[in-house]
Amino acid sequence: MTAGVNAGVDIFMMSVDYPLFIDALLKETAAGRVSVDQIDQAVRRILTLKFRMGLFESPLAARQFLKEAGSIEHRALARRAVKDPLCF
Repeated sequence: MTAGVNAGVDIFMMSVDYPLFIDALLKETAAGRVSVDQIDQAVRRILTLKFRMGLFESPLAARQFLKEAGSIEHRALARRAVKDPLCF
């Protein structure tokens, strides 16, 4: 994680273990192995991109597509993406 943050990785995908990640990041920052400036730059890049994409103007999901989520077609597409992420 430390190497990733210092290398410029902006987003780490976490699920249920996110408290462990946050704790480790805080410890690495306190120890001086990860700079607050590096984290601030990552947050700045993420928020800038989200603003450019207009995600703050319409922050909620488009509910008209909810019935399609998890459909057979979506699951097939997800399986295809896992097998070959460069297929798109």
